[in-house]
Amino acid sequence: MIITKCQINGNGIYFVLILCVIWLNTVNTLSDKPLLLLISFDGFRYDLLNASIVPNIWKFATEGVYFKGGCRPQYLTYTAPNHATIATGLLIESHGIVGNYFHDLSTNTTFDLFNLTQKKGAINDSLMGHFYNGEPIWLTNERAGYGRRSAAMYWPTGSGHWPSIPHKPTLHRSWIEYKNLSQWMNDFDGVLELFTREKDPYNFVAWYVAEPDHFLHFNGFKNGKINKMMQKLDLLVKYINDKLENNSELSKRLNIILTADHGHAEIEGASNVLCLVETINTDGLLFGDRMIYVKNVDRKHQIYASLKKVIEDRHYRIKIYYKQDVPKEYGYSKNDKIGDILLEPEPGYNVRIKCSHNIDDSSKPFHFSSHGMNPNHWTMKSILLMKGPVFKQNYQIDGTANNLDLYPLMCYILGVIPAPNNGTIQHMLEVLKIPITTNSLSTKQIEVI
Repeated sequence: MIITKCQINGNGIYFVLILCVIWLNTVNTLSDKPLLLLISFDGFRYDLLNASIVPNIWKFATEGVYFKGGCRPQYLTYTAPNHATIATGLLIESHGIVGNYFHDLSTNTTFDLFNLTQKKGAINDSLMGHFYNGEPIWLTNERAGYGRRSAAMYWPTGSGHWPSIPHKPTLHRSWIEYKNLSQWMNDFDGVLELFTREKDPYNFVAWYVAEPDHFLHFNGFKNGKINKMMQKLDLLVKYINDKLENNSELSKRLNIILTADHGHAEIEGASNVLCLVETINTDGLLFGDRMIYVKNVDRKHQIYASLKKVIEDRHYRIKIYYKQDVPKEYGYSKNDKIGDILLEPEPGYNVRIKCSHNIDDSSKPFHFSSHGMNPNHWTMKSILLMKGPVFKQNYQIDGTANNLDLYPLMCYILGVIPAPNNGTIQHMLEVLKIPITTNSLSTKQIEVI
């Protein structure tokens, strides 16, 4: 055909050959290792997935595998801790990232990954190695060698100095700002380029988008604006799908997991917020996310008693714990970075160190939502969708997944040996297209995926 066309039209052969070169380039530049893209939409609660508001995300879900009951996070249901759990398969007390904001008293340092304190250097200080324990999936992938390359694009903890050499993935970008749809699309173009670049293509990328979490914190669910934000995320997924459809070879080989770190719960009014500075003497105290550090034992008991009385007198639906009394199932007590007193609001309530509102003024609209509640409550559960050659098609699972199990699943997909973790691959076998048994989970067999 090409030779014949060349004989008829010299310009035609030039055009056809260019197309062939481009096609061959696309095919040949993909890594020969299994390909996996892990995406997190921060705060995407599982029940926000529906055909009317997010039709493109719904299409993605129904064409692949999705959990109708969502995905259970770990306590504390905050962003940095659960992104570290997704990446490592470890309980939060094990990997050590116990909040978005907390203290390490042994080194007199503060972890403030999102720079809530607005202090210069706070983000870089939060990347120091003494905060991190375990091995994230991007390092597990690269540890297997043979040309494997990982990238962590804005993924919370993705730029941290983890114990395993080389400590950080080949490419990492720290989160520094909230973005819009156009910027997200540009980011995905960058992700796509990593998989398809001519030299040293990547075979694993973790990519983080900070919405709808940021929007929900300041708007909640009830003012009617959340649908607009969800539609923007839906357009992003349409853009992703369109781009992949234009690259058939990548589309055939790329496995995608789309999830989130936690859900969200509406705060039912300003009077449901416990403001700590208005309740106790905070002199000399250190605060973290939903926790208080108290060096003096007598003062610790005094503060506990004072807070417990306020909670009871004002009928706050907020639980208060000494560190050692946190429910064992939370996996959130055996780490020195966790505070001495912990506060767990039920959905509808919140705890703040400082408050910008007047709890007695009910005339002003109050549209906020939050997280950090019991991980078993439905409001804290996130989406979990999967699509790609290793996954079943048009398959729904009625139950709820556990984000601990994503790490061993990703190791299976990538064909690598997992580091020690708290996850269980057996819990995820139902999502796989090719039936396997526990006995078949050997490195030799998973390398061929």
